[in-house]
Amino acid sequence: MCTSETREIERKYAVPDDAPVPSTASVDGVGHVVVRDTVVLDARYFDTPDLALLQHKITLRKRLGGSDEGWHLKLPGDGFRREIQHRITASDVVPPELMVHLHAVLRGRDVNPVVQLTTSRTIHELRAADAALLAELCDDAVTSTPSIADVPQASWREWEVELHDGSPELLDDVEAILVRAGASTDVGPSKLARALGPALPSSAPAPTWPGSPRIGDVARRYLVRESARLMDHDSGVRLHTDDAIHQMRVAARRLRSVLSSYRSLFAGQDGQELRIELKALADSLGEARDSEVMLARLHALLDEQPEDLVRGPVRERITEALTERYHQAHAQALVFMSSPRYYTLLDRLDGLRTVEFTDAAEVGAADGLAAVFDRDWKRVRRAARIAESTSGAAHEEALHDVRKAAKRLRYGLDSVSDVLGKPARRAAKAASAVTEILGDHNDSVITSEAIASLALEAHARGEDTFTYGRMQGIESSRASLSRDDYATALHTLNGLRLEGWSRL
Repeated sequence: MCTSETREIERKYAVPDDAPVPSTASVDGVGHVVVRDTVVLDARYFDTPDLALLQHKITLRKRLGGSDEGWHLKLPGDGFRREIQHRITASDVVPPELMVHLHAVLRGRDVNPVVQLTTSRTIHELRAADAALLAELCDDAVTSTPSIADVPQASWREWEVELHDGSPELLDDVEAILVRAGASTDVGPSKLARALGPALPSSAPAPTWPGSPRIGDVARRYLVRESARLMDHDSGVRLHTDDAIHQMRVAARRLRSVLSSYRSLFAGQDGQELRIELKALADSLGEARDSEVMLARLHALLDEQPEDLVRGPVRERITEALTERYHQAHAQALVFMSSPRYYTLLDRLDGLRTVEFTDAAEVGAADGLAAVFDRDWKRVRRAARIAESTSGAAHEEALHDVRKAAKRLRYGLDSVSDVLGKPARRAAKAASAVTEILGDHNDSVITSEAIASLALEAHARGEDTFTYGRMQGIESSRASLSRDDYATALHTLNGLRLEGWSRL
């Protein structure tokens, strides 16, 4: 394999130039310490001119020398960093296996070297009695040579402790020894950040959450959170990671829905234009996601059939047809996700952190939020009444409108549960019940149609279609909407109106 991935748990320390490396042999669990020969590491760090990667706490380097020579991509994690390594290449073009993780940040821009670090490193290996590597203490003398104007060359010394098979408590024990020897924990996030000094970009501010939040505070916090969630799944979609397409599509729908609920906060067409672009993204992911769902659903349905009633290569045909459909749809989704239109959408989502809202955003959240979602609740009721008066294909379309309206209400209430508390959470749960009932009904209708299409193809090939007919009969019976369940869910939602909601 060209790439490998590890979780990096480490701590860094600033050290005086003349401080000797203290012995760590007394640390609990350490049997002995092995000091390796000093090696020289030359690393070039790559980024955009405005240091977009570093702003997102991502580092990308190409390093010569040492046992892990090659490309290194470090991504932020929860309490650790993911490090993805790739073999050394002659070219400075970032390997595709690494670039796939960077599209949501780079957005079509190139990266170039921004600084070179030359490190003289001596590794002290902390090993257990059985020789297992617990941790490494690296004594580094570093010289930086930036490629950015007005950033001077610099030199410093630091210690770095990276955990391997040791327990997290070992880091605390080692840190106590290093601090007594003159080390300081005030070293900064990385060698790269220290090398760049005054050119280091500041991180985007997190949305504030005052003691008495306004409607704008609630909306901004939720929109920023869901925007980050959407971007987090970018690489997963490209890599076919399980459930990534679904999660990215849900984030796009949540954003679009909540932007609609909070539309009075946006001046002009800003909110509407952003909703249009989010819909385009969700639509681009739709067919690939539907293929995933359909394949899993059909396999589950086939698993329920007695073995002697599965006639012909049914499973193979289902897998072949839907896998091909998935890959075609996935390729089309990546066309969209590699376009200037998509990258502009991500820029606009970033802009939600600082977008100027209208005066409607200044209303106190506790006083004004119920009225915001009164509109969405009424939309559910109107759609339900239309569905009650229709039949046939018009009825199915009307039920789809009920589902969309209930989803909007649910997502909106999710965004305010911290402020409106239990009543909002109960109403969101009730709206979710409506969407799940209608979603199951819709999935069964679509699955039944897909089975019929597969059966026709099998018949054209001269294959036995008995099993397809059996599966379609089962799925068609499931497609019958449980009117009692649906009516109960609507009644429950109606009875959980927030204070300030009015009947139609």
